[in-house]
Amino acid sequence: MFPSMYRESLIIRREMRVFSRSFADVLHDLGAAHPSDAFQDFLRGYAVSQTTGGVGTSAYLHERLREYHTAARQRMDAYASTAEMLATIGSFGLAMFPIFVVVGGIMMDQYMLLFLCGFGILAVPAITTVMVARAASASPVPAGKIPVRRAPVAAAGAVGVACFVLGMSSWWEITAVPLAVWCIANHCMSRGRLVGMSGLERSVPSFVRDINQKMRSNPSFFAAFTSAERMAPYTTQFNDILRGVRSRVLLGVEISRALQEVRTGSWLADCVMTLMAQAARSGSVTPAVLDRLALFASHHIETKREMSAKTATPLMTGYMGSVIVVMMIIMIPVMSFDQFAALDVLTGSAAAPDAAAVPDAPYFGHDAGGLLAELNLVLVVVGAFCSMVLVSQIRYATVLHSLHTGVLLVAIMCMLYYDRLAGADGVLPLPF
Repeated sequence: MFPSMYRESLIIRREMRVFSRSFADVLHDLGAAHPSDAFQDFLRGYAVSQTTGGVGTSAYLHERLREYHTAARQRMDAYASTAEMLATIGSFGLAMFPIFVVVGGIMMDQYMLLFLCGFGILAVPAITTVMVARAASASPVPAGKIPVRRAPVAAAGAVGVACFVLGMSSWWEITAVPLAVWCIANHCMSRGRLVGMSGLERSVPSFVRDINQKMRSNPSFFAAFTSAERMAPYTTQFNDILRGVRSRVLLGVEISRALQEVRTGSWLADCVMTLMAQAARSGSVTPAVLDRLALFASHHIETKREMSAKTATPLMTGYMGSVIVVMMIIMIPVMSFDQFAALDVLTGSAAAPDAAAVPDAPYFGHDAGGLLAELNLVLVVVGAFCSMVLVSQIRYATVLHSLHTGVLLVAIMCMLYYDRLAGADGVLPLPF
């Protein structure tokens, strides 16, 4: 539930069970050696409240909870603004870098263009990985548990091998087709999990408020839980979870244990169930506790909605940036896919597709324009994929939300296939 606290909990358990030390001594030593100043302050204050008796434990924890809740809300609000800027800059830079390479084809020599293409193809995924990791580590909103499925990866690999074996003439096809297959297959397999987690999180605040309302007339927590479960105004998946908890309690399992063992995949739902289990075990399920819990769940959902709203512009930037690059390659004659192979990249002028038009180079030979055109289109595909991966991480807190990435790659492939079929005259070879 709280992976950052897992190591500390194991240390406390080991010291108390193996070495028979008191809880206060363990907290004091752990607080003295812990690298986090905030955690040190919390442990020392808790140890003082246990040993001196000046401030009651309940009052101390209540005050700390209020402080941490306020600080968490401030961090969420600050991260929403930071994430908007990161998504905008990242998607704009990753999508617009190929434009610089395309425009540079008019004024740069082939060595510089090849360097820029190679640098972009290698550096863009590396930069995206760093930015995704940075966004994931800085996010104060924990992500739900979405497993990485092997079937889409295997399907993409098989399609990539098939493209290579079948002899697809373009490198961008060998790059774009497997990536698009992975995006679409992954979305089809993960969509149910993503929609279910979203429904679970929307049901949590209403469920907590319903229990609070029921307990005002009946102080029994299980009676209020059963009444709220029978009303079943929530999503189907959440209703099934509540029925499972009630069935286990009727079979003799304590309600605190039944709630503690609930695992839904949604961090918010699991967290609220665990906190309710702890409150039920200690007998402190009160209206004040439930009100604060409902407020916490509501603010969590509002923060995610705000994040989604603020990343709408970067999402459109990722779409439009890549589409504009492809349109430039297709529509501007000296930069078009068909004409770029005939471009004299050393002089920056359009020439006839003659081998003598481009001076021989030790490495490139006479087909330097065609090589650069292929590398530039690969760079467009890689930039589009990486920009959408970054936006997905910030917008949905996971890179596995691949719908927008797949749609963008399919749109790019359709435009490039249209350019290939239409040819230089821009007319499709239709049979009628």
